[in-house]
Amino acid sequence: MTELQLPTYTPSPADFTAIKIVKKQFGETSIRPTFFDDFYADFTRQSPEIAAAFAKTDMKAQKEALRSGLSFLLMFAEGNTFASRKLDGIGKSHSRTGLAIRPQLYPLWVGSLIRTVKKHQENFDATSEAAWKRVLQVGVDRITSWY
Repeated sequence: MTELQLPTYTPSPADFTAIKIVKKQFGETSIRPTFFDDFYADFTRQSPEIAAAFAKTDMKAQKEALRSGLSFLLMFAEGNTFASRKLDGIGKSHSRTGLAIRPQLYPLWVGSLIRTVKKHQENFDATSEAAWKRVLQVGVDRITSWY
């Protein structure tokens, strides 16, 4: 099988505005003791398929993986090539030849993350939500392209 070659991402000025919002809010919310627990509680409620996928998961390790993955998503949105390679690794591991995480599940993941940030961020508004969607989507597109 030929290795998929994806282009690097070049952010626009609007991307940098969104990234600034997301980085600030992620920094403020991800340090809250229940942030990742709240995220996984919401996410696993979205579908029996998702709940089953996490039923036997080491959640402590999973929460750390999520923290790292979100950092790579932010870095990728800034155009970081190291983060591109990291997201490619996530994409390969989540592809149909890996964990088989269907692309249709990613909007549920994004929705759960946004709801969790909103729960933990008192100044979360429509601009915040649009920023999170914009920043996350470029990385999610990269990851799901490996499926």
